[in-house]
Amino acid sequence: MQESKDQNQANQAAAQEPAAATPADSAAALEAQAQELLQSADTQRAQSNQAPQDAPAAPAQQPAAPEDASTLKQLQRVRSRCSFLSLCCLVLAAAVIGGGVYCYQELSLLKQAQSAVDSKAAALDAAQSSLTQAQQQAAALIQTNQTLQQSSAQLMQAQSALAAKVEALTKAQASERVTATKLQEQLAQYAARDPSAWRVAESYFEVAEAYRQTAFARNPTAAIWNLQQADRLLVNIEEEDILAVREAIAADLSALSAVKVPDLTGVSLRLEQLYRDTAKLVLAGMSDPKQRAAAFEKQHEPTENIADWKNNLVTSAKEFSSRFIEIRRRAPDAAAEFLSPQQETYLRENIRTRLLLAKLALTQGAQANFAANLHEAARLVDTYFDKENALTEAMLNALAQLSAVTIELDMPRVLQSHQRFEKLAAARIHGLQG
Repeated sequence: MQESKDQNQANQAAAQEPAAATPADSAAALEAQAQELLQSADTQRAQSNQAPQDAPAAPAQQPAAPEDASTLKQLQRVRSRCSFLSLCCLVLAAAVIGGGVYCYQELSLLKQAQSAVDSKAAALDAAQSSLTQAQQQAAALIQTNQTLQQSSAQLMQAQSALAAKVEALTKAQASERVTATKLQEQLAQYAARDPSAWRVAESYFEVAEAYRQTAFARNPTAAIWNLQQADRLLVNIEEEDILAVREAIAADLSALSAVKVPDLTGVSLRLEQLYRDTAKLVLAGMSDPKQRAAAFEKQHEPTENIADWKNNLVTSAKEFSSRFIEIRRRAPDAAAEFLSPQQETYLRENIRTRLLLAKLALTQGAQANFAANLHEAARLVDTYFDKENALTEAMLNALAQLSAVTIELDMPRVLQSHQRFEKLAAARIHGLQG
């Protein structure tokens, strides 16, 4: 029974050997089977060692020697197989260990390569970031360079313009220096030649002002004062030209002193008063108190009889309308000169205008215009205003008196001193410029 079990196990081991030897992942199963076979071999060895001790007691069992030989052979075969399997297991284990070591080494190399790749990738990223920053800095520098080039171009243009201006100013300054030098030389020569030149210049100004007062302002008093001041400035200058100018000043003073000067200020004040009195003049036909009272008297009174209602209505309407409508009767020859209220306003303004024109002619010394405007103002007052009124009579008398005033001055149109000074100034200025 035991032998049959061992044979069955050996057969199973022999049947399973090819299947166990081929796959590398069944090394543990083969090692287990090898352990079982070794245990069974040890068991059979123990049984074979016990067989000689039991031989005297069982001599009938000697014929079993051939079975032990076969068992030994089978055991040797199992041992050989176990040795082979052990060797295969050892080889397989060595291969597995070698493969594991190789895989570990390869994995270490892969990890080192991955670390190198990662470090190179990080370095590449850093290099890429540095390159991007460098490109940005380069773009900024290019933009700054372009801006600087534009600014440089503008500065060059401004520098060119400034250079042109500086050159022009330098030329102008040089020209001004030459002119100033000439003027200083001329002034030095003139100062050395004529130390009293300022008095001559001041005297020339006074003579020119006297000419203006004579020819334009028509003021002989102011002209005489200016000539006297000019003559005082020329005292103690014993030059021939200056003496000729003083002689001309004396002649002009004599001519201006002979001019009769009317009271132009008084005439102007009287014209202003007549201008204000124009608003107080009373029109002809409106100064009689009786006529004014009669204009407001009621000619008809309404009756108390109801039957006269028509007459009373007409009488009341006439009385009411008389308060708004005024009828003035004048002489038959003055009917054409009847004035409305608006025309009365125009009449007074016309008289004022004539008085203003007379005042303007007074300042200009225009005798004809002065008299004509006063005559026209007197005619308007005499025609349209009440002659019996005291204000009207006084205004007509004042206009007549003013018309007889002579306002035109017999003044010289030119001054001999002014002409002499003009020639002297032209000669001296020409001498300075030359």
